[in-house]
Amino acid sequence: MIELVQFAMDKNAVLIINDLERNWFAYWSIKILTALFSKSYLVKNDAPLSVARGFMKKEWLDLINKAGAKHFSVKNKWAFRHEVIIYGSENGQ
Repeated sequence: MIELVQFAMDKNAVLIINDLERNWFAYWSIKILTALFSKSYLVKNDAPLSVARGFMKKEWLDLINKAGAKHFSVKNKWAFRHEVIIYGSENGQ
């Protein structure tokens, strides 16, 4: 992930990431909802796994700082998601 952030900065691009947040409530909620409403093994397996592999906000901030980004935002969004925007040096706010 650090390499992706550095690549975006080197190209003076804007990198936009919409990612799930690792959260116990979201994990168990999706596990229960998929058990009740989905017949697909794939959905029942992959939905909770996606939540379990998501990043916490602090982890996003640590990764972005390690990559050396100066202009970025990490916001909490509805449904246990993060909106991460990283601006290349010429696109900074």
